[in-house]
Amino acid sequence: MNLILPTQVHLGLFVGVQSLDNGLGPRVVQIDVRAQVMADPPLFSFGLWVAMLVFGLLTAAWALVSAGFALLNIGRKPVRTLSGPAGLYLWNTCGLIACLAAIGVFLAAYFISLSKNVLRQSDIDDYFWTSDGAAWLGMSFYLLVGCVPCVLVAHLFTWLAGGDLPCRRRDALEKTRLEGMDAVIMY
Repeated sequence: MNLILPTQVHLGLFVGVQSLDNGLGPRVVQIDVRAQVMADPPLFSFGLWVAMLVFGLLTAAWALVSAGFALLNIGRKPVRTLSGPAGLYLWNTCGLIACLAAIGVFLAAYFISLSKNVLRQSDIDDYFWTSDGAAWLGMSFYLLVGCVPCVLVAHLFTWLAGGDLPCRRRDALEKTRLEGMDAVIMY
């Protein structure tokens, strides 16, 4: 007789929750993901876990830099430096590259180890359970995927706002200088 008992494992980057039912009711256990990654045998590669953290933080950092310079450009005329439209393209592109790298590392961790096993070694040894083929990508992965169109929309908005790479500030300064000459009265 093969009983299917309700079991759920939710893993985040730092903590997770495991609800296992061995026939006597569900046991809910908090999982320290960092400890599981460093355990022997590890849940998945420590290098992949660190890479997920680094690329996730880089994605957020580039997004904050880009948002800061976008707000700066709203308050003043853009200039042709890394704080102007060229910089917005650069910061958004760096964020896009970091986001794509985070997605790649996440998929590597999933296909290399998480799709095969998300259970702790003690649960496998004690109950002979397996989670092979029962795992799926969760919300944290799809939030990363959702960042890609957001960055592309930011590129589109920069382009629509006239954020072409040649700077218009020089043209605006020349126009102001010429208008000022009309007001000069020669004696």
